[in-house]
Amino acid sequence: MRAMLAELLRTPRLPSVWAWSLLARLHVTATGIALSLHVAGWTDSYLWAGVVSAGLALGSGAAGPLRGRAVDRRPSAPILVITGVLYSAGLAALAFLPPSLWWLGPVIALATGLFLPPATQVSRVVLPRMVPERLRASVYSMEAAMQELLFIAGPVGAAAAVSLSGARAAVLLCAGMALAGSLGFAWSVRRAGVSQPERPDADPADGARPAASAAPRRGGVLAVPGVLPLAAAYGLLGVGFNALDLALVAWARDRGTPGLAGVLALVWALGSLVGGLYAARGGGPGLVGRVLLAAVGQLAVAPFLPPLMAGHPVVLGAALLVSGTTIAPAIGAIYTRLGEVAPAGRRAEAFGWLSTTATTGAAVGAPLAGALLDGLGPAAAVALASSTAWVGVLVVRRVPKLPRPADESVREDART
Repeated sequence: MRAMLAELLRTPRLPSVWAWSLLARLHVTATGIALSLHVAGWTDSYLWAGVVSAGLALGSGAAGPLRGRAVDRRPSAPILVITGVLYSAGLAALAFLPPSLWWLGPVIALATGLFLPPATQVSRVVLPRMVPERLRASVYSMEAAMQELLFIAGPVGAAAAVSLSGARAAVLLCAGMALAGSLGFAWSVRRAGVSQPERPDADPADGARPAASAAPRRGGVLAVPGVLPLAAAYGLLGVGFNALDLALVAWARDRGTPGLAGVLALVWALGSLVGGLYAARGGGPGLVGRVLLAAVGQLAVAPFLPPLMAGHPVVLGAALLVSGTTIAPAIGAIYTRLGEVAPAGRRAEAFGWLSTTATTGAAVGAPLAGALLDGLGPAAAVALASSTAWVGVLVVRRVPKLPRPADESVREDART
């Protein structure tokens, strides 16, 4: 694993592009907390805060494939600059919106979400292009692992900003991070020479696997075998992740220690980071096996929550740490296979659909998990998390197997 990391870090321009790609996405995990607390101050209603946050998420998810298609067809650097300016302006408008105009919040949030900078799609297209074929699966696994750092740093930073300077300042900080990150990422991809869109006839770097075929004229990229099942599985995992988050919040709040929810979420994310780093070395289970382990990992948390068990923080934290180790490997496997089955020149659009299905999964899973929490308790919400992950196992089994390389000495990292 150290040798793999050393080789990645030696790749020209890769560390800079990767660092800026993470900074360009840091604001996403911080905006939810900052915006919710800011909007709640308008009307003293967390319901309205949820409506405004839902508007931002809806706009972001709905435009995900469109932003990806734009990246597939045009240089990514100018797109990052334009969307970064417009998105940060939208957040600033929400920050300075007078409380008397509270009813405009969802409209502005929806419009702002449409211009979320496509840093995620760009990173998942350009990073694999910068390394040899044999390292692409490792890059996707590392990408999934590094993503966990965002889920740790973003909320913590937002909470600190709210405590020090207030919710409005925290929203403005998120706007500034979105702008600075987008501009820096645009500069780095242009400097690395990967701003231009991928050629539709591009072949893998070392010729180990045939290039993906062009997307069908009817049905677009979703009609390519494997793309729709992978996007659906990603959304199903998103239902589970959101349900487990809500279960932890409810458990901590009911026992009078709401701060423990953040601590346990941090433990869960650290477990995922460890699992992703381990998976990045290569080998291990394939796509179906990793999604299966994620389903098992989520189910393993349920017995340690009410009403099955009172939920001792140390025991629950240990269960979450183990469960977390299955998350990033499963997500990394989905990234890897999607990058392989999606046609060259349409991969950013395919990754845009992941954003859409994840948003849809969260929107569907939140009310279901909430109803189960109210009626049966946190363990039932976690059971929902596990059940959707098990459906995801069945779905990814429909992803077609890839032809093995002619050179058997080339390792196939994403086998089924």
